[in-house]
Amino acid sequence: GAALAIAQHVTKIDIAVKINGGTFAGIKAINESNPQENDPAPQVALKVSDGAFTGDVSITNDAGTEITGGTFSSDVADLVSGGSTAIEQPDGTFTVGALTEETAAAKDQSGKLYRSFADALNDTSATEITLLKDVTAKPGTTVNTGAFNIDRDLTIHGNGHTVKASADWSASAKSHIFNITSGKVAMKGLTIIGNENTKHGVNVYGKDADVALSDVTIQNCGTAAIVINAGTVTADGLTTSGNAWGAVNVDNGRQRRQRKRPGRH
Repeated sequence: GAALAIAQHVTKIDIAVKINGGTFAGIKAINESNPQENDPAPQVALKVSDGAFTGDVSITNDAGTEITGGTFSSDVADLVSGGSTAIEQPDGTFTVGALTEETAAAKDQSGKLYRSFADALNDTSATEITLLKDVTAKPGTTVNTGAFNIDRDLTIHGNGHTVKASADWSASAKSHIFNITSGKVAMKGLTIIGNENTKHGVNVYGKDADVALSDVTIQNCGTAAIVINAGTVTADGLTTSGNAWGAVNVDNGRQRRQRKRPGRH
C-alpha cells in the first residue's frame, strides 16, 4: 500500500532520498521504516521540495526528514523544516511552502519568521516577538507551569492579537496561560482569554521577574487574571473581565503593582 517505500534491509547502508516533484498515491504516500529492526538503524535523509502526496506519510527517522514544499492529504507539520510551513486548504489538503508574514505566526526583532509563537519563545535569540496571528494555547506539561513559560528579558508585541486557551484544556493540568519566573518582560497590545479550566492568565512567580503590561486584556480565566507571588508588576491600561478570582491577586512575597492610568476591571 505505499506509493514510495524507503526501507533498509541487509546492507545496512545509509539512504539519501530527494523528491523534487511527481504524484504519489497509496494507503501511504511515503513509508520510511526499518523492517528488520537493524540496530543501529541506517540513517535516512529524506528531502521533499515538491510533489503531490495522497495517503499517510509515515516516517521513522523524523530528524533526517525535511519537507519544504508539496501538497499533502495529511498534516505533515511536524516534518516541515523551520523555514517553511504547512497550510490547510479548504479541501482539507495541506500545502507546504516558504514562511511569509502572511503565513507565519510570529516574527522577532530581526524579522525572522516563526511557524508558531512557541517556536519564537523557544528561540533565546529573540528579544522581541511580534504576533502575526491569533494563538491557541495548550496547557503546560508540568503542574503550575504555563502554556508559555518565560524566564528571560523579552518584549511581546501582541499587535492586537489574542492568545486563547484551547477548548479541550483540562482542569487536571493546573496550568496557567503565561508563567513568568524571571527577566524583564513587557507585554503590549495583547488579549489573553482563558476558560473555566485554566489557572491564571499571567502568573508571576519569581523575585527576579519585572513585568510591564501595557494595553493588555485578560478574560474568563478559571482563577485570577494576574497572580503576583513575587517580583514586580506594572500595569498600564489593564482590562479584565470574567475571571473567577477577579483581576489581580497579590500573594506573599516581594511585589509591587502600579497602574499609570486606569484600566477596566
